[in-house]
Amino acid sequence: MLPKTITIPFDRDNFLSDQKMIWLLSFSKIIRYYFLFTIVAIVLYATDVIIDNDQSVVGLSIIGGYFFYVVFLWAGLLEKFFKFMNRRKRIAKRFADKSVISTYIFSEENLQYQDNEKLYQLNWSCFRPYVMKEDNILISSKDVDAVLFSFSRKELSDEDFLQIQSILDTRIGQKHNR
Repeated sequence: MLPKTITIPFDRDNFLSDQKMIWLLSFSKIIRYYFLFTIVAIVLYATDVIIDNDQSVVGLSIIGGYFFYVVFLWAGLLEKFFKFMNRRKRIAKRFADKSVISTYIFSEENLQYQDNEKLYQLNWSCFRPYVMKEDNILISSKDVDAVLFSFSRKELSDEDFLQIQSILDTRIGQKHNR
């Protein structure tokens, strides 16, 4: 395989859109649990109202406490999301100000990434199988549960996107059902 080089100029809107999608994917399991907790809180409250017509203080205070807990779960999750996105907006501003251009080189042995500030060279054995999500290729590290690289069909030609997908299929494979 000859090395395949892809050069991508920084696009603020695409970067922020990808980061939001990555965050939602990372927290999807937690969000499902929180929806379950919310449904349980609603069912408990409805059951207490239907069964307990005299509105006992004990029943309402327990249900109220659970509602309070669920509200704080959602508030904490929203706080994490806003902190994450605010940090990504600062990064996006810095990258836009510096007119960052990212270069990726896909070779037999590794994936090399270079921009105006840094150079990474990672062997294929460092990666988990990639994930396809909303016309995006997401590449994660084996060591850290984080997306290291993302490639959007919007920022690449169809030919480049399919070539990257083909290279990744042979080097690290694709993870299904995520």
